[in-house]
Amino acid sequence: MPYGLIPSRDALLIEKQDENGENPYVNVVVARTADKDNEVYKKVVEAYQTQLVAEFLLVNYHETFFPAFPYDESATFAVTEDNVSEISGYKSSKEGKTVVKIGVCGGVNNNEQWIATQKVLDDEGANIYIELVEFDAYNLPNEALNSGDIDLNAFQHKAYLAKDCGANGYDLTVIGDTLIAPAVASTPKVRFHRRDQGRGRREVSKGHPFNRYGLQKGRTGFSCLSLIKRGIPMIQIGHMNKVFHLKSGDVTALDNVTLNIEDGMIYGVIGYSGAGKSTLVRCLNLLETPDDGTLSVGDSGVITLRGGKAYDAQGRKLTERKLGAMRRGIGMIFQHFNLLDRSTVFENIAYPLRYTGMKKADMEARVFELLDLVDLRDKADVYPPSFPAGRSSASPSPARWRTSRGCCSPTRRPAPSIRTRRRPF
Repeated sequence: MPYGLIPSRDALLIEKQDENGENPYVNVVVARTADKDNEVYKKVVEAYQTQLVAEFLLVNYHETFFPAFPYDESATFAVTEDNVSEISGYKSSKEGKTVVKIGVCGGVNNNEQWIATQKVLDDEGANIYIELVEFDAYNLPNEALNSGDIDLNAFQHKAYLAKDCGANGYDLTVIGDTLIAPAVASTPKVRFHRRDQGRGRREVSKGHPFNRYGLQKGRTGFSCLSLIKRGIPMIQIGHMNKVFHLKSGDVTALDNVTLNIEDGMIYGVIGYSGAGKSTLVRCLNLLETPDDGTLSVGDSGVITLRGGKAYDAQGRKLTERKLGAMRRGIGMIFQHFNLLDRSTVFENIAYPLRYTGMKKADMEARVFELLDLVDLRDKADVYPPSFPAGRSSASPSPARWRTSRGCCSPTRRPAPSIRTRRRPF
């Protein structure tokens, strides 16, 4: 999972150690088989598999890594954002201690949990010093361990270990589980790519029922999965269908689509031309009315769709006036930006605000707030035609789409200003 995303907030699922401990993608500590009962090595593993190290993994790496050993999830953590740097900056003396050389990959920044392990060893008076030996290629640590150049190896998961030992005849054994990184589920179907502040993406399939956490039941292909329970999604689509009845025949644009999107997330819908991408986006704010299904956006409540009509939670048909009020709470960027060439950037953004009755001073403040959001304050008096071609999609349209302070903002195409933004909306 890309660094910066937090599984308990952002993940559709995480992969965790299963009950019998045979998950092949759990990262492990490995020793030579002849040394598997070495008491010093056992103490190192015991020190790693403690509550302090579990908390450090979660806090220091923002849940990018997850403990693959038992710990108290309900406990009040001693490790917090305020003191985690004290642990990562901990210094231990090597003098008079038994040195254990542990091979790692990925640099020190991805292995600071061993500093926390060293602190545990020192607090227990174990008289053991951990010396990390960094390798810049994944085929080297097992070779070094097998030849006796290092004492333990802690860079790999069980599946890689089994493959490497089988290919090279290494006699190595797992002596403890360490961590696991969240898994990503994907299928060859049309995929929803989930982004957070432009950093990384998550993939899930389209077209089949998902449960409320976004994980498709019974179709994951993984054997060891644990769902992450999150809050109520910003957008909830349930079993949505849309069929266009044309002279040439019926065209199914949406077929039983179910999807949850969390607050603050950015998704992209990817698929072939005619796959239903635009239809799905237009159905989010009912510019296109689905044939049936359910839809919930923000705090609008669940809207039930039957026979191309929309009904509220009490079963009352929604009037065009009510639908219009709901649409005003959802920002929208269309495929063509429809900017007014004879109006400045400022005037283009202010245009929809004039029809909301907003006071002039408030409108001006809102426009500049949005210009700052897309780094275009210096272009307030520029006319759209004068924008360079490469910046045309970074013009006022992304800012205009936020004028209503909508709870979410579908877009027909990814504008560069969205991809490169530096902070969440």
